[in-house]
Amino acid sequence: MAEHFAEFTTVDFPFRDLARGHVFELVAFRDTVVVNYGDTLLELLNILRRTQSSEPRDKLYAPLVFASDLLPSSIVPDYSKPLEEVYTDVVRFSLSKPDHGLEVLGHVTHISEDSKRMITHYDKTSFPSWVPDFRQYVGPNPFCTKVTDGTWAYHTCGPYKQHHAKIEGRRLILKGFMVDRIATLSSIWETNVFSTVEVQSWAPYTLDAIYAPTGQTMDEAFRITVLADMNVLTKSRGHMADFELINAREDEMTADQSVRRNRMNIALKTNSGVRRIGWTKAGRIGLVSPAAQVGDLLYILCGGQMIYILREQGGGVFGYVGGLLYTRYYGWRDVRERHRGGWTGRDNHLRVMKQYISLLCGLASGNNVIG
Repeated sequence: MAEHFAEFTTVDFPFRDLARGHVFELVAFRDTVVVNYGDTLLELLNILRRTQSSEPRDKLYAPLVFASDLLPSSIVPDYSKPLEEVYTDVVRFSLSKPDHGLEVLGHVTHISEDSKRMITHYDKTSFPSWVPDFRQYVGPNPFCTKVTDGTWAYHTCGPYKQHHAKIEGRRLILKGFMVDRIATLSSIWETNVFSTVEVQSWAPYTLDAIYAPTGQTMDEAFRITVLADMNVLTKSRGHMADFELINAREDEMTADQSVRRNRMNIALKTNSGVRRIGWTKAGRIGLVSPAAQVGDLLYILCGGQMIYILREQGGGVFGYVGGLLYTRYYGWRDVRERHRGGWTGRDNHLRVMKQYISLLCGLASGNNVIG
């Protein structure tokens, strides 16, 4: 059908090109859903994230029939529900699946105050900071959470894979403890996602220096970080960016090198796109949410694969900012055996992991509410 638009020479050109583009998008989405039939609800919602709908509840209700992890009674469409409650149902459902952990938090996107692209045409309804707003179609992709054999890609929570999460009104109650805080942040890679110049500008000044947490060079740590140590196409760990290949001239590459570069660019943009590089007080480098701010707290949460960025709101509650992935991430062994100064001691881990953390309704940023 899209090809037929080219035959209508009497149609206004801007309208014809716009309509033709939307038709191609619909065809691509149909093909994607067919190929990915059997994916989970969260995976399908991520596919739909780049689409728009005049009825925002349909962003959730439309893919229900395709989701492999849903029973007919799991989520029942109800257009009389407030939108916040509809999207909260996604969180409630995901938390009810033991193998999901806190995966749903990876789908939360908060708009950064200094962002140039993270805008929305919808009203900025103040959802709870931990509820994904599926109307926002510009933002980072969720980190890949499973590798090819179906196991978790990252294991930050160690043996504490049960999240023990509770939803109480507009608050999400979780267990966890603080491990670090954000010290410095780069710009957001969003100005030109077709060029890697901006992400390469994040590189440390002393590339040959030793990155103390892992013993690698700063250059190696940086190259691993910007790929989140992950090839999203093969869903495998243990990868780093090859900027020499990315910057090479096309006419000087073999066919295999060209294919490899294209795949690396996809992986790089999927993981680092619309994110920042952050350095922590303890000297770790990681990919962080675009809404992160200097001073935000870094937590390990029960049932979580990564480090989670929280913002103190006062009164013992926090706003949820987003996820963070370190180079060779803080695994449970790292936390238990390596941390020093200011972190919870290893003898106290079990006790602290039994404490509850309350995530507040909105995410305060200065005098503004994000999300």
